[in-house]
Amino acid sequence: MGGPLERALALHQAGRLDEAVILCGEILVKEPGHVAALHVAGIIEEERGRYAEAERLLAQALRVEPRSAVAALKRGVALHRLGRLEEAARTFEQALAINRDLVEGWHGLGLATLDLRGPEAALPHYARALALRPDDPAILVNRANALRRLDRIEESLPWFLRSLSAQPGYAEAHYNRGLAFQDRRRFDEAIPSYRRALALKPGFAEAWNNAAGILLGIGARDDAIAAYERVMALSPSAGVERARLCTLLYREPADGRFLGLAIAAAKRNAPATRLPPLGNDRDTDRRIKVGFLSSDFHFHPAGRTFRSVFAHRDRQAFEYLCYAHERRSDALSDWYRVQADAWRPVQDLSDREVASLIRQDRVDVMVVIAGYFDSNRPAVAAWRAAPVQISIGDAATSGIAEMDYFVGDPILTPADGREPFVETPVQLPIYYNNPSRAALPIRPRRAAPDGAVVFGSFNNPNKLTSGMLRLWGRILDRLPKARLVLKYKDDFARPWLQKRVLSEIGVVPGLAGRVDFIAADEVEEAHLARHGDIDIALDSQPFSGATTSFDALWMGVPVVTRLGGTVLGRMTASQLIPLGLDDLVARTDEEYVRIAVELARDQPRLAALRSSLRDRLRASPIVDGEAYAKNFDALLRGLWRRWATEPLRP
Repeated sequence: MGGPLERALALHQAGRLDEAVILCGEILVKEPGHVAALHVAGIIEEERGRYAEAERLLAQALRVEPRSAVAALKRGVALHRLGRLEEAARTFEQALAINRDLVEGWHGLGLATLDLRGPEAALPHYARALALRPDDPAILVNRANALRRLDRIEESLPWFLRSLSAQPGYAEAHYNRGLAFQDRRRFDEAIPSYRRALALKPGFAEAWNNAAGILLGIGARDDAIAAYERVMALSPSAGVERARLCTLLYREPADGRFLGLAIAAAKRNAPATRLPPLGNDRDTDRRIKVGFLSSDFHFHPAGRTFRSVFAHRDRQAFEYLCYAHERRSDALSDWYRVQADAWRPVQDLSDREVASLIRQDRVDVMVVIAGYFDSNRPAVAAWRAAPVQISIGDAATSGIAEMDYFVGDPILTPADGREPFVETPVQLPIYYNNPSRAALPIRPRRAAPDGAVVFGSFNNPNKLTSGMLRLWGRILDRLPKARLVLKYKDDFARPWLQKRVLSEIGVVPGLAGRVDFIAADEVEEAHLARHGDIDIALDSQPFSGATTSFDALWMGVPVVTRLGGTVLGRMTASQLIPLGLDDLVARTDEEYVRIAVELARDQPRLAALRSSLRDRLRASPIVDGEAYAKNFDALLRGLWRRWATEPLRP
């Protein structure tokens, strides 16, 4: 049987790791500096995923025998897993100083360097590893991923294929190749890659997660929700729960389970501990600190809306602090940095750390912007970062008990509305504000035979539900001369999306020749000018347009909407009604079809709307930034006074 070390090695080779590490422990009790036992125990602990213990044992082994390349290599792996990146890189370099031909050392150094200094710095290390082992599938994939992260997508694809040639059943290669296609929005190529990865590795949570995002993008909402539920079963996380909830908002009709799921998700992800009670000065009339938490301080619909608030606020009454989860920056980001009284980058902080920072700044009112979208951070509110916490620009209730208020307007959140909120709904006179679109000329209404109009939708195809497309089919069926133009970036160039749209519109004479799919990811001016090609915009449900609808109205194109039962389904109506265009807001499907058809046949009215819509907007609160800021200031002051005059609470 041999001695204890030999038996430990045999158990290790047999995969009986628990027994092997116990034997090594017995050796180390008798001889704490036994380098071979330290070495073997450290390697076993690294394989078991006990990285802190592995690092301790291997560091001790290296103190006894510093020339062990394998011990240095395995310690580097453990350090990398522990997030101690500088130490990991130095330890991989130590292993390579002992053995320059250690492939795993070059590969490990590449992985650590990737996290430390980015993909460009990692590429030479991957190249050295591949020079020694050209067909290693994992190294090939990691080199390809480094190129992908540098946005050198086309250059990365042959490296993924090389990995698959070396090991056709390598699920990670299929998955990462899918990521490369997804980065280029080549969804019809990404989906088969994810499917192959999942066929090889059914428990591949990351592949399910990315597939879910694409399934939503192509309109397969039920499949997307099912995929997110698979991810939740395999690897639950707050991010995946939020993605699933957001996907539910696209369902038709709006999913009635949403409130319960949102509350349950908030409870599951709630902090296990509480921060100390807040002690903000309750003076109702003092200058108050307002913190804005967002990932959207750039050219984004939310970033555009809050320009008015920052530009026209009462600076004597309010101090504005930005807590920016910033992964991208542009000229509008630079503008916000100048406008803010303080700018705090928070993208590398945990929710608790962000909440602690907000508390240290003694913020009185925290405004959480567009929580369900992008990389926004509503869960920070669960730590009670500020006495008053407000959700604005969000899709629905956060489900977070500590979120105090949800901001809407009389149309988005009507007093008799049935949409449930954990928060208390409060109202601005009007929620939507967009004061600074390019003043391009409006193309005059062209002469056309009765009913020969061009309908259009420039909404994200995510929003085009089967029910909505069928309504559009009914409109086209009643107007045999009418056409339909669809555009969203370059999405409609994809044959599978065109096929889905045409099949779900239904049986309409000559349909294929009456629908134009425009693929053009254009700058703002070109995008706005494109509205000159359409006469009437058709809104979507259950997720209606916001900026999309405003752009159409700004360019003289009336929008027909179907009033929904949720905030998301009422955004276009919240623009039309203040403009006196209630007659473009339908309450039923039949009314939606009727309004669109009658407007198409009323040529004089179409011409009048085209020539008057921009003047209506200019005379409305929708583009009045100064009035919007005053109303927002009044809302903040009112909510602060409400808190300051309440009895003390924890």
